[in-house]
Order: sequence, then C-alpha cells, then structure tokens
Amino acid sequence: MPRQITLLVGPPGCGKTTVAPLLAEMFDRPLLELEKLIQKEIATGSESGQYLKLCKLQNRTPDDVTLMNLFRNEILNNCPLGCFLCDYPVTLSQAQALDRFLIGSGDRQSLKVINLTATDEVCEARLRERWVHLPSGRVYNKVSFPPSSMASEEPAMLDDVSGEPLIQMEKDDKLVIPKELFKYHLGCEPQLNHFGRYEKVDCPAEKSVKDIVTECAFILVNSTFARQLTFAERNAEAMGNAPLPIVSDAPDAATRVYDRGDRLERKAPVLDAFTKNGGKFTLTKWHETVSN
Repeated sequence: MPRQITLLVGPPGCGKTTVAPLLAEMFDRPLLELEKLIQKEIATGSESGQYLKLCKLQNRTPDDVTLMNLFRNEILNNCPLGCFLCDYPVTLSQAQALDRFLIGSGDRQSLKVINLTATDEVCEARLRERWVHLPSGRVYNKVSFPPSSMASEEPAMLDDVSGEPLIQMEKDDKLVIPKELFKYHLGCEPQLNHFGRYEKVDCPAEKSVKDIVTECAFILVNSTFARQLTFAERNAEAMGNAPLPIVSDAPDAATRVYDRGDRLERKAPVLDAFTKNGGKFTLTKWHETVSN
C-alpha cells in the first residue's frame, strides 16, 4: 500500500504551520518539519549531522541532497502510512528531488498537494501578529489563533501546553516580511507547475483556522488519502489469532496474495507471456538476441 504524502504549500503567513499539526493529529500521520529533522541528525553526531551543524553556525542553507536524505530516511523508516510536509520543498530543485524519490518508492500516485492562498496584505498582517513557542514549534496568532492565556484575567502570550512564554521571530519583522513574500512568489509557481495537479484553499483574513482545517480535511477524506481498511483490520475480531497468508504481489512468488480490503485474493505466479488478445507471445526479429 503506497504511503499517502500530503504537501501544504503557500506563502509565509497563509497558515501552513498552524494548520499542518492539526491535520497531522486528525489523520494520525506525522508532520515532518525540516528544523526538527536537522536537530535530530545533528544529535546523532554523524558526518551529515556535523555538516548540518556547520551550516547552522555559518547561517548557510544545506545542499538539496542532504536535505532530501533527511526526509527520505524519515519517510522510509518512520512513516508507513504517509506524512504531512509544510516547509519542504521550497525550491524547484527540491521539488524535483522529492518527486524522484516518491516515484522510486512507489508513493507518487498518492501524493496530494494543497495550495493555501492569501493576499500579501493578509499574510503580512498575520505575520506581524505571529507568536511561536520555540521548543515545540507551536505557532499562535494574536488575532486569529490566540493562546488560551489571552482569555484570562491577565492576558499574556503563553503556550497552551507548557505555559512557557511565546516569542516573535526575527523573520517576522515588518522590514523582512516583504522580502520573504517576494522569495516565495519567485519559487512558488515553478513548484506547483512541476507537481501538476493540486487543490486550492483560500485563506482570507475572515476565515477561521477551524474553517481552513475543515476544508483541507474534506479534500483529503474525499481523495485517495483516506486509507482503506485491510482485510485483517476488517475481520480482526472474527479471526482472532488465526494465521493469514503472507501478502505478496511479487510476480515470481509461489502464490501471489493481494489484500483487497474486503477479501484476500490469491493468484498464480506469472509464468507465460500472452498478448492482449490472449494469444501466445512469439518473438520477432525485434526481440531476438543479436549475436556478434
């Protein structure tokens, strides 16, 4: 069963980092965040971890191959059902690298791209009111998504989970925001054109976080994202501990077994080649081995 990878793309301030964790929790799939993957790799002390640490100290962007390897390893090892991505890829070359990996792993067919759109004015206003809990990465907005501490008798910007103070990031400075938006627009269109089909969700100022999450969830539920239950899951109670045949679609297996969700389907291995009309396949001069 292919992994179901969902990309949330959109300009800074559109709501990606607020919506993504809520969707990940709703669909019980991990949210892979670039900064956390980098920290995890640095903690291992590996060669790539040392390289990433050096890039961090020198304020350099790591090369695309290293970044792709971080996501590749995490997806293959810790995301059997799929995952959400909201801060990668950000360039056309990164999008192409991710696409090549998904094609190779057999997961490209279930890729879902959701484009969250908002005007520059709306994004800029949101970014100026954005507050972050640095240890966890949780994001709040003083206007549209405030922490619960704002409703107390003494309003304060505190994290809902830990109660620790929130901060505003340097990149959310009013002089930096226009530059960040320009950089996004420069790389956005080539990315979306590369992936081809995508779903669009408008995120105007008057639209609540709940409404945006609901619209994204509706798109995902009504797409190939909704994972069908396997035969074993559907019949777990009736079957008890009864052994199941090993599911395999290998053409050279003794008997191929497909898990169709509502049944297990057995098929004999593919031994002979037939034409599309059922006749025997015969070699022509174009198929014969040329000997010197």
